[in-house]
Formats: sequence, C-alpha cells, structure tokens
Amino acid sequence: MREFNRRFQVRAVQPGTAFLSRSGPNLDRIFSLQFERTVNRDNTVSFLNLALQLEPVRWRTTLAGCKVRVYQHLDETLTLTHGPQRLGRYNAEGMLMHKTPARRAVEEPLGGKVKSRLSPRAWKSRKPPGIFTFPQLRRLLVNLRTGHIVCYQIRTF
Repeated sequence: MREFNRRFQVRAVQPGTAFLSRSGPNLDRIFSLQFERTVNRDNTVSFLNLALQLEPVRWRTTLAGCKVRVYQHLDETLTLTHGPQRLGRYNAEGMLMHKTPARRAVEEPLGGKVKSRLSPRAWKSRKPPGIFTFPQLRRLLVNLRTGHIVCYQIRTF
C-alpha cells in the first residue's frame, strides 16, 4: 500500500475538503416507507390498526376525503402530510408527538379593538347592493328658464 501511495498520490491544488453539505429533500422522508391513505369523515387516518387523529388546520375546515401520505420512519414514528403541508408526527402507538399550539384566526392589536383599513367615511360612498324590482322608468327634467318639472320615460331602444 505504501508503494502504491508513493507512486500515485498527488498533492491537492487547493486546501480544504471536497465534501459538500447536503441540501435538498429531507433525508428522513427519503429513507422511510410511504403509504397513501384517505382521511375518514371523523378526521382520522387508519394505518396499521391505529387511528391517527388529525389536528384542525387553519386552511381547511375538514380534511375528510382528502388523500394524505403516511411516512413510516426508521425509528417507528409516523408523519402525515397533505401535499407540502405536514399534518402531524405520531409515535409508534399512534399518539401525537408534537402538538402545535392553536392560534387565533384574528389577532387583536394592543389597543384591544381591531382597526379597520377603510376610512370612517368609506361606507358612505358605497352603493348598497340590492335587487331593484322596478327599473327606473321615469326621470325628472327641470326647465331652468320657467321652473317647470317635466317627467318623461327613459327609452332604451
């Protein structure tokens, strides 16, 4: 071996290492078994005689009927995902490992009242949406010279 190294070994041109840090997909997901399941009506997923209860998500009222992917990791934990969204991580007994804290849908500012982005007079400039049962058939015309008011029909043809 010494003779081989003496004959073929070459010094590096630049100092340092040739190894690069890993970037890209999660290796924990790559080295796991992947299964596709459908969420039951009660927001649970059945997997290996376990009923995995899903936490509520902010972006959808219920996940019932959605296709989810179950990752069974080498340490026997389970991860549920729906597309890029991670729905939960469970231990081997099907218990949720990391519960995410529930966040309020609307957070209040320090003053206690929710501030409107509209100006206080903005509602006055809006026309109320409504269904008019009778079209506007008549229009008033005022003769400025005599002061007479004339009523006539609007013709749309």
